[in-house]
Amino acid sequence: MTSRKKIYEHLLHGGDILSASKATGIPIEDWIDLSTGISPYAYPCQRIPEQAFSNLPYIDQHFKTHATRYYGSEQFAALPGTQAAIQLLPSLLDTLPILLPSLGYQEHRQAWEMSGNQLNYYTAFDAEAAVQDIDLALTKEPQHLLIINPNNPSTLCFSPQQLITWSQRLAKGAYLIVDEAFIDTSPEQSLVPFLSDLVLENIIILRSFGKFFGLAGIRLGFVFAAKKILSLIEEILPLWVINGPALYLASKAFSDHAWQAEHHKKLANSERVTRYLFSDLDCELCLHQPLFSSYILSKELALTIFKLLYNKGVLIRLITIDQKKSILRIGRVKSEDVKTITLLRAALNDCMNTQTPHS
Repeated sequence: MTSRKKIYEHLLHGGDILSASKATGIPIEDWIDLSTGISPYAYPCQRIPEQAFSNLPYIDQHFKTHATRYYGSEQFAALPGTQAAIQLLPSLLDTLPILLPSLGYQEHRQAWEMSGNQLNYYTAFDAEAAVQDIDLALTKEPQHLLIINPNNPSTLCFSPQQLITWSQRLAKGAYLIVDEAFIDTSPEQSLVPFLSDLVLENIIILRSFGKFFGLAGIRLGFVFAAKKILSLIEEILPLWVINGPALYLASKAFSDHAWQAEHHKKLANSERVTRYLFSDLDCELCLHQPLFSSYILSKELALTIFKLLYNKGVLIRLITIDQKKSILRIGRVKSEDVKTITLLRAALNDCMNTQTPHS
């Protein structure tokens, strides 16, 4: 019998300046990286105490308290990035079909497909159509439901009330999984605080620390769920799974309300400047979120612009929608970084003067 197990290609992600440098010969330090949705403003990490490196990194009450106050719930497990949770969940939950967005963070789809779950889809670009798709799908068969809130890269976002309504309609054994990797820029939209007020046993929420705080390299994420799910996750995780510097920095960042308020202002300016720089893109639809913008273009034009910028040392994300359309997803440049803005403006001017006319 032929094995049904597929051999999967390595999925492409943003931030791979090393590969771009090798492919083009452009030195790493000369690249402008707009290929991720990570904040360009990193939380200060220059003064990490020696004990954070020398002591074994136990997750103590100090860390738990600050995380609980920031997120609004104490029902969590900490992991080395939410990517770990994405890969774990299919093996922890019942093997049911799963309803996914037609376009979203690709690791979700691959993890569930590799576990043998049937994949069903709802539209990722139109909120009203998505609600109709999901409502109809939930009447057909028991299945898990995955919501990326807001969606990366389509920016589609649902209210906590809508998510709770769907969780209450799921069949026994089915779970609502909500990926809130980009919700920190609009924390009022988070479903996490509701877990403390309601008995929502079939909801699992993923939160990323690194994107909003600009510290993706420390690898820290959270799963918020009922105790049953958290216990299963913690049984699998090894000892000292979160490193000492990550525990120290996160505890400090969670309680630094002055920095957070200033950070929101900086991100708003960063979004304004970056959107202005790319305002001449001949796109069919422009979708914006504080940490990234998605420009929908014809597949041919998107590839042309991507290559032109790539060869000039500007890295953005090229995401295929279908045979006719693609997305150029663009992160943020620091609004006060005059040197980078000048270089980026020059590269974009050259690109716009040489790109293939939109048909």
